[in-house]
Amino acid sequence: MTKRLRKLLERYRHTDAAILYLRLFIGSVLLLHNIGKMQTYNEIIDDYPSLLFISNRASFALLAAAQTFLAVLLMIGVGVRRAAALLALGFAVDQLRGGYPHFDEVKFLWIGIFVFLWIAGGGAYAPEAALHHGKSTHNDNPSHTEQK
Repeated sequence: MTKRLRKLLERYRHTDAAILYLRLFIGSVLLLHNIGKMQTYNEIIDDYPSLLFISNRASFALLAAAQTFLAVLLMIGVGVRRAAALLALGFAVDQLRGGYPHFDEVKFLWIGIFVFLWIAGGGAYAPEAALHHGKSTHNDNPSHTEQK
């Protein structure tokens, strides 16, 4: 049993480091993206879409704040799946709103990255991983253990 466990851990030892890197990188890029939007506020605000029944200025402020908050959550590793799902949904709605002639490959890449993080979660280097460490998993089934 110990040999199998060591072999399995050796095989996937870099996965959690890669997820940590991706969380930090994508969170940083999303923060920089929002800083860029805020710096060009005067140029983009007139063409910014209004959501639901609020003004374009309020929509901009709400979306920028939400994206910034979710990017920070991704980076610190708290609520990674929820944050990634919300970001993927937001970018998908924005992509679909544009329609076929305005298909944006960059938004499509963002969606793919957020879907990956939604599936993968925060990895072992996320604080939420320590919270769930003590809970049982499907591998705790006694029928899966090796017999001596």
